[in-house]
Amino acid sequence: MGKNAVLLKIRSWLLVCIVLLLSVPQTWAGQGWYLLSPPWYGPVRQRIYDTDAPLKEWTHRQAFDTGKECENEIDFGLKRSENRLKSAKPGKEDLVAKWTLEALQLARCIASDDPRLK
Repeated sequence: MGKNAVLLKIRSWLLVCIVLLLSVPQTWAGQGWYLLSPPWYGPVRQRIYDTDAPLKEWTHRQAFDTGKECENEIDFGLKRSENRLKSAKPGKEDLVAKWTLEALQLARCIASDDPRLK
């Protein structure tokens, strides 16, 4: 195989690679899921969650590749918090578990490209 044939093959492969890269759907770039919890106000021990607040004001807790992973994290966190509350010593309230449970009960999994986040 001559030098020109090798260069032609290299150029052809480069062209194919460029075309493939440019044809990838834009939704792949940055596609993911966020676990968001609503903002809260009021005294720390009596939190009031604002579920009507715009999503861009919600707290970003974690990012995931899929919505299913995000939903699984909510389920796991709810079970973990419930177990911590059940196993708390009598007269000793586990505030972190309580607040986590409250926040996860209201949490949402939102696609990272959701326009409501802007």
